[in-house]
Amino acid sequence: MKNIKHIAIDLIRSQVSDYVPAYGKLNMEELTELMNFAADQDMTNTISKALMDFNMVDDEDAKEQLMVEQYGGTLRYQKQKYAIERLCSAFDEREIPYILLKGAVIRDYYPAPEIRTSSDIDVLVKKEDRQCAIECLVEYLRWKEKSSHINNISYYTDDGVHIELHRAVIREGFSFSKVLSEPWQYAKHTAGSRYDVTNEFLLFYHCAHMAKHFIDGGFGIRFVLDLWLMNKSIDIDRTEFERLLVEGGIKMFVDAVSDLAKVWFEGAEHSDVTIALEKYLFESGVYGTMQNKIIIKKSMNGGRIKYLIKRIFMPISQLKTIYPILDKWPVLYPFCLLGRYVRILTKNRRMAMVELKNISGKKYNELEKFMDMLGMKENLKRR
Repeated sequence: MKNIKHIAIDLIRSQVSDYVPAYGKLNMEELTELMNFAADQDMTNTISKALMDFNMVDDEDAKEQLMVEQYGGTLRYQKQKYAIERLCSAFDEREIPYILLKGAVIRDYYPAPEIRTSSDIDVLVKKEDRQCAIECLVEYLRWKEKSSHINNISYYTDDGVHIELHRAVIREGFSFSKVLSEPWQYAKHTAGSRYDVTNEFLLFYHCAHMAKHFIDGGFGIRFVLDLWLMNKSIDIDRTEFERLLVEGGIKMFVDAVSDLAKVWFEGAEHSDVTIALEKYLFESGVYGTMQNKIIIKKSMNGGRIKYLIKRIFMPISQLKTIYPILDKWPVLYPFCLLGRYVRILTKNRRMAMVELKNISGKKYNELEKFMDMLGMKENLKRR
């Protein structure tokens, strides 16, 4: 039998195409390993359905749990769908222009939208409309604010759906940040107060979002599946899309992810690059690992010493994501830097020790070579 992770890929493939996996029954040890991997990738509902579709489990208790996972995924989708309807209706009524982002849009390219799990709902508003949008969410919809950052504010609905209100689609500091700095230039009005970005910008934004997560430690299977389905479904101007990729410095990276998608979901042959990328992603989970994040950022900042200096004296462009007040009052930078030191010593000491531990070692050298292979080391340096 294949590696459990490859079985997971084949089962996911069966839910988005006419592919039929040829596997026998799984024993409990194999099933447990498979479902643990599915949970790491936030794809338990999709893999559970595939296991039931192809009768790969005999144990009745296990079958019952698989049904629970399926229903859980459907329930999450329905709750998010209802929250989106309420959000759109409220913004339409108050004439607040908005753009739905990420999973709220991408799920439309799936054969069944509930297959595409999402941890939250992302919506973009203009900077000048942010206060009106906040009042709408808090005073009209009665949603509770959870946390606030310079680019987004998190809310929770009455039934626990996570909403992120954005004023920018990505934070500053990446080679692709400038390309994404004016999303409204790529937007067109559709209905009510809703705007949708062009197909080229939508696909590029997904790719840049993947690159951002790569820098932050990795990304999961779902990002690759999204890219494959969008490439198959969206009618785009390829010349314009590739121009955006080149300008954003991520073309080689996106080409590698696209090749891996063809390996996974079309049965194409592996290359050295796709083998390395697959290994990296299988170890990353949905949003990457802290170890990868530390090593990648160290490499991008020019090695161990420069990385340590930048971590100790965090640039204001990064520090203001922790202390949004710096956007308005940059003079407070020294005090916020001091506040960060106190925060590390009182709350994040263990994470800091993990960071120091990963400053050197074999993993660092391996990831540096991997980044060169993807064209990431030079193209995605922090500005």
